Amino acid sequence: MTDGGQTIDARATDSDGNISPVASVNVTVDNGGAPPPTTATTSIVTSIIFDFKGKNLKFTVRVEDNLGNPVAGAGIFGDLYGPGGPDPVSFDAPTKANGEETFIIRAAPTGDYRVDITAIDALPLIWNGITPDNGGTAP
Repeated sequence: MTDGGQTIDARATDSDGNISPVASVNVTVDNGGAPPPTTATTSIVTSIIFDFKGKNLKFTVRVEDNLGNPVAGAGIFGDLYGPGGPDPVSFDAPTKANGEETFIIRAAPTGDYRVDITAIDALPLIWNGITPDNGGTAP
């Protein structure tokens, strides 16, 4: 049945062959939307985590497919923005088997940092184009 209001008409027949009058019941059908996907089609940057150790800035990017599995070998391309000026530092590397790659900037200047992912290359998966909220402040 399709979603929405539906009317069901019913009759009963007893063992002697007597047929009851029609009884109508109104119901609302909700099929719960589309079924969940079973095939990976999309790559998603699920997190960008910053960590500061002394003067070193470390950030880890995680890529998963639309089924929640890590994507190994996905090419990550992005820009790191920081206190050094308006021009970002570009970076790229493939993810490891766990779907993550960690980048380290040694002797990072004090200030605020954020990452903008510019592309994910994980064919046949198509990147959803979204960079999750992220950022950190180097002491």
